[in-house]
Amino acid sequence: MRPTRRPRRAAGVAAVVALAALLAAVALLRRVSDTLPPLARTWPPQQPASPAPAAHQIAVRNVDGVATLVERATGRPFVTRGANYVRLAEQRKPSGQMVLYHATFNVGTYDRRRTEAVLRRMHADGYNTVRLFIDGLCATACAGDPAGGISRAYAANVADCLRRAKAAGLLAILTTDYVPATEGYAASLGAGAGPDFAGNNINYLTTAGVRVNAEFWRDLIIALRAESAPLDDVLTYEVRNELRFDAASAPLTLTTGLVRTATGRSYDMASRSDGARMLDDGVVFWLSRVRAAIRSVDPTALVAVGLPQPPAQPVRGLDPVRYRAVIERSNVDLVDLHFYPGQGIGLAAYARAAGFAAGPPRPLLLGELGVTTAVAVSAPAALATLRANVLDSCRYGIRGWLLWTWDTTEQPGFWNARSDGGVIERGLSPARLAESCANQAAALR
Repeated sequence: MRPTRRPRRAAGVAAVVALAALLAAVALLRRVSDTLPPLARTWPPQQPASPAPAAHQIAVRNVDGVATLVERATGRPFVTRGANYVRLAEQRKPSGQMVLYHATFNVGTYDRRRTEAVLRRMHADGYNTVRLFIDGLCATACAGDPAGGISRAYAANVADCLRRAKAAGLLAILTTDYVPATEGYAASLGAGAGPDFAGNNINYLTTAGVRVNAEFWRDLIIALRAESAPLDDVLTYEVRNELRFDAASAPLTLTTGLVRTATGRSYDMASRSDGARMLDDGVVFWLSRVRAAIRSVDPTALVAVGLPQPPAQPVRGLDPVRYRAVIERSNVDLVDLHFYPGQGIGLAAYARAAGFAAGPPRPLLLGELGVTTAVAVSAPAALATLRANVLDSCRYGIRGWLLWTWDTTEQPGFWNARSDGGVIERGLSPARLAESCANQAAALR
């Protein structure tokens, strides 16, 4: 039997209907696919972004024309009162050299019970802030993971301390002297070395140095978030304990030639004024890039930097500490000045040299205020010196004081808060010494 032939028109209609059905099916698949979570339709699988950290408790606001630390929730001024909590221990650098250095959070030596007892005692005395050091110096027990990045065990110790500080009612300042000396960070930093850049200057003046320092702080914050650290309890990330250039290394040792830095500009090393501009531009650029990296992962964070006390004798050549550039030109949120009576220039000369005698453009605190046993013969004498300098600092707009240190018996050349049964602890306690400079003036008379 001969098959029946379908009319051509009917075949065309059927084709159109089939095509329409196919397009509808594709559209349906797309709609279904769009409703699937990203992990179900990506390869390789991607980790979902972690939630943004809670807003930090302290912000900077303009109060009566003055940049001031304030409580974000209430708007009340926040006056930093507390101490540096420091544990020191012998540790091995990647080079094999043994050094006595910060070991507060080092893996295997971090003491949770001792830390908790200190934090609770500080709070009971009325203190509100503790300053803590991140140690990147040693080979295996510090912030850097020998395999690369941040050590998870070290980050867990820091996170534990932050949780205990928050529970005790204290805010924390995190600071450091170095990026980790472990291979990943060290190799990246070493890429900046050359005839024009050496020593500590690689950190601040080279593209590699800027990148590595920015990456370290970003990596550290991400690692702390992964350990559920309460980052809102961080008063500020202090990107350097004491920021200074190395006067004995290139380019500060160069007297001829052009040097091109991470800023993209070239500077004539035969010109002292050009060399000074290089350092000022460099520190401002470095701070802006590191701060941007921090804010990219912790948007409400405050970023600070520490500066050392000027020496008693004037610096020859280029001053390796760029006080005015940091205080007047950089975008850091606050500046931590270090001051040890009898160890360098006095506070009035310090204020003139650093450019804050007429009033600071950003909040200032004395993040290290200490007295050596060579300057004061007893704990009561040290307390009298400390109290006098707290009062004196008020006239220069300083509104925060952190003692060096709380109980670092590993450093016997300094009086600490717990020396002689806590003479300084009690004498500087906010429970006994009012927070405002006006009230302090009355209390100290």
